[in-house]
Amino acid sequence: MLLIHTAVHLGHLRLIGQTGASRALVALAVLANGATVSLGLYHLSRTEPALIGWIAGFFALALLVEIVLHFVTAREVRPRTPPQGQSPKG
Repeated sequence: MLLIHTAVHLGHLRLIGQTGASRALVALAVLANGATVSLGLYHLSRTEPALIGWIAGFFALALLVEIVLHFVTAREVRPRTPPQGQSPKG
């Protein structure tokens, strides 16, 4: 969940001009989430190292499923375009 939260904040940094949020606070959120994930992995490596393997396995499985679905459904990942009549900055 923290990795998804971090990804959302990274996406927010890309759109910071449209949201008007504080770049420093969003960057701080990215760093805080990264530090929390790092500390969690460190703790797991000391207490339950096998769990890190399970987590990595589930990530790999999710990535594999996503890649297979990408090719089976012929989906394309494209940048968003603003609705007609709106500029990219909103």
